Amino acid sequence: MTTPHVGALCAFALLLQSAAGILGFYYHTAANLAGTSLQTRDNFIFGTPPLAPLLFPSLGLLSAIGLWSLRPHLPPQGVPETADERMRPSRI
Repeated sequence: MTTPHVGALCAFALLLQSAAGILGFYYHTAANLAGTSLQTRDNFIFGTPPLAPLLFPSLGLLSAIGLWSLRPHLPPQGVPETADERMRPSRI
């Protein structure tokens, strides 16, 4: 698998993660609005935390920024690596 395909796969996973977080926010808020308590405020305090699923989109955004910052360090597209370059240990 080449580098552009891995980047596209990572971006797709980040989009799915963000969509799941936004959907979770909706379901948590809907559960609190239709809760069993007499006061809606008590449903939000003691019920499901509506802001917890929003951690997924925020982590997805941070990961996307990290992937974007790696772009200058990747080899140009269309330039195949030689066998010697693949076998050489990377320097850190």
